[in-house]
Amino acid sequence: MGDAQVRRGPGWGASHRRLRRTGTQSEGGDRVSTTLSRPRATLKRRRDSRREAVLQVGIVGTGYVGLPLGIALAQAGHRIRGFDTDQDQRASAAEHAAAAGLTVEEFVAVPEPAGLAGCDVFIITVPTPTQLGRPDLRHVEAACASVATAMAPGALVILESTVSPGTTRNVCLPILEQASGLLGGPDFRLAYSPERINPGDPDHRIGSVPKVVAGLDGASLEAAAALYGGVTDVHRAPSIEVAELAKLVENTQRDVNVAFVNEVSNLANALGLQTSEVLEVAATKWNFLPFRPGVVGGHCIAEDPHYLLAAGEASGVAMPTVSAARATNADRADRIADALASAQPDPADGTVVIYGASYKANVLDCRNSAADQLERALARRGYRTTVVDPLVEGDLAFERHHAALIANPAGLVVAAIVHDRFAELANAHVRQMVRRDGTVVDLTGALDPAGFPRYIRFD
Repeated sequence: MGDAQVRRGPGWGASHRRLRRTGTQSEGGDRVSTTLSRPRATLKRRRDSRREAVLQVGIVGTGYVGLPLGIALAQAGHRIRGFDTDQDQRASAAEHAAAAGLTVEEFVAVPEPAGLAGCDVFIITVPTPTQLGRPDLRHVEAACASVATAMAPGALVILESTVSPGTTRNVCLPILEQASGLLGGPDFRLAYSPERINPGDPDHRIGSVPKVVAGLDGASLEAAAALYGGVTDVHRAPSIEVAELAKLVENTQRDVNVAFVNEVSNLANALGLQTSEVLEVAATKWNFLPFRPGVVGGHCIAEDPHYLLAAGEASGVAMPTVSAARATNADRADRIADALASAQPDPADGTVVIYGASYKANVLDCRNSAADQLERALARRGYRTTVVDPLVEGDLAFERHHAALIANPAGLVVAAIVHDRFAELANAHVRQMVRRDGTVVDLTGALDPAGFPRYIRFD
């Protein structure tokens, strides 16, 4: 899918998911700002009850983490300056802030680090990707350098990005000190508070999820706790390194559990059993964990285990369970592609249509999605693909391909993601795209098998 998935640029916001309004509150862009922010009145009551001072807060990186956090802090009474090097991301942030009822005095997007001058607090929420399975801290290092040019004595700097243990103290602190001429502790405060944003989740919002905080010293810890305590409950970690490692554990445990059910799926398929039926029976036990098989994509669960593995390697600690789990999940798309090739053995029989482009339901982010991984796996086998999604914008938009697919339906359609908003329409969408004698492979379980002559549930 390439750049058609999500527009990329050199900025931090371009590396994070774009948060855009698309016309109604039920659509993906608005979902983020509305579901991840506590109502203004509730936030203000919390702040008034603690009599906090109004702070100038600089947010470095206004993507899916920085934007809702900035909106929540602004609604708590602080003044926010959102710095992002990507022009489109700044425009999106300003649009979402306005939609949340904020004025430009309460939330403003700035194009240069100089726009952060005078801020009391700097929160770094830039992405931490990997390159060839190794941690890539370029965005964090650049963000620290930018903050250092704008900070003054007494400032509080908080890193929220997911990193290996020791990064805040051994990477961020030296950059901040060297570029600013200030010393962490005596001259400025430094804290770590890992982000816990879950895009597309209406139940776990900033105001309902505890915020872990850790500080370089006691003053740093309490300053960060006071800031975040104005918008949610706070859990004080005993050290920065504990908080950094805890964040990696949070995400990696999911990768490990999904890998287990993916292996169960491999066995069930070999035995001619339906994995969903096996898991449904297993779930009748009180302590069963309801993980489901599938492609692990996106920018967190598929990336963060590499930061944990790097920490283990640096400490001389082998983590074979984590490594094997990551390999199992990375192989999932190829296993699905093999099943698709069995359903349509000859690539010349036509283009394979993949329905659902984002990395999970109810979000716009298409980075490293099942569709993306399946496209590459099928291309290695000689198949041409078309990816469509009724929620996302741009080249992958369902409406853009609708007429052509009706005129020339496919012999094989794969349902990779079904968004809640389109759950009732998904069957009709897929039915329009597949030939009467074609095959539908459902990875979601959201389609009605009765609607298709040749239906395969792959789980």
